[in-house]
Amino acid sequence: VNSISLYSNTQVASYPEIAADAGSNVAVAFIDDRLTTNEEVRIKRSPNYGSSWLASAQVSNNAGAADLEETDIAFTHGGTQTGWITVCFQFGTSDNFGYYYSSNSGSSWSYGGIFTGATDENNGTIGARRDGNAVTVAYNADPGDMVMFTWASSSTPTNFSAPVQINDHTSTGLWRPSAGWIGSYSAIMYSNIGPYNVYLDAFNFTGNEDVTTGAIGSCRNLRRL
Repeated sequence: VNSISLYSNTQVASYPEIAADAGSNVAVAFIDDRLTTNEEVRIKRSPNYGSSWLASAQVSNNAGAADLEETDIAFTHGGTQTGWITVCFQFGTSDNFGYYYSSNSGSSWSYGGIFTGATDENNGTIGARRDGNAVTVAYNADPGDMVMFTWASSSTPTNFSAPVQINDHTSTGLWRPSAGWIGSYSAIMYSNIGPYNVYLDAFNFTGNEDVTTGAIGSCRNLRRL
């Protein structure tokens, strides 16, 4: 196994995230301020399964000098290689959770907007359906430490569904809910406060399963894709 240095002298505000499309493209999204005054979302991409890497490219345009945190990246795996990068923008005491999208496997990116639903949105993740053209997004929203859910498809990458609350148990607001899929159904894992149980919710569940104890409670079903 060969080791490849993706970037050196790192000044990364949060952990980088990696994703691959259905072709040979692999991409790493991260936050850095080495080449600009303000923190920016950047991407490092390989067109050949990671054998070699292109120079990193700037994705965001952080003219407002917001603090950026919590990037995540996903590519759909169907016929259209659409990608999304999510990121939290911290302006003063407020958090906004937004995204960028690409329709060409990450070669270029456009700003898509922010996910709405409460005063503050943060701690977000995005997960692509393995055998389809859609992504699930989950994030925390305050006040109330709500776990919010939305989804979009590659054919309309900026047309996310109206965010809805899916948690029946109060979220911790400390750890990011994990967005993913169970077959053709969106699925989200999140943790609640005292004791710290982990719950898994999906559209085709008839209950909200505590994956730490196996307990079943009521749930608000997610939208089926």
